[in-house]
Amino acid sequence: MRYVAAIKLFLFMLWPASIYAAPLVIEQSFDSVPGVAWMVVAALSTLGGVTAFMHKLTQRLENPDLPAPKRLWLQWFAQMLCSWFAGSIVFLLGLHWEWPLFLLAAIVAISSFGGAKVIQALSDNVISKITDKLP
Repeated sequence: MRYVAAIKLFLFMLWPASIYAAPLVIEQSFDSVPGVAWMVVAALSTLGGVTAFMHKLTQRLENPDLPAPKRLWLQWFAQMLCSWFAGSIVFLLGLHWEWPLFLLAAIVAISSFGGAKVIQALSDNVISKITDKLP
């Protein structure tokens, strides 16, 4: 029990340093990458997220036994946020590791699709439980 408390205290003490360092790191990453590259990443991530969402809708239309999706706009929003986040993180990692640009573009699109599919799998359970309680 003391070990858990010590780990929690250690992690709590790291917060001030991470809060100070986060804006500096984000500012440096945005300054070092041209705006056109960020627009391409946004377009590829959006493409991956929309593809995952359309894949889900196609599965629902082909199989009428599946329950109708609840709060479709909420699921779309969650999938798009996750796809943009996954694409941005992979883009920053690829820049750091100096991947070739076309490989990086392909991996950004694939990872944004994967991020949207992960949140889709989670949202089938979580969003349905939350929205059952909403009016």
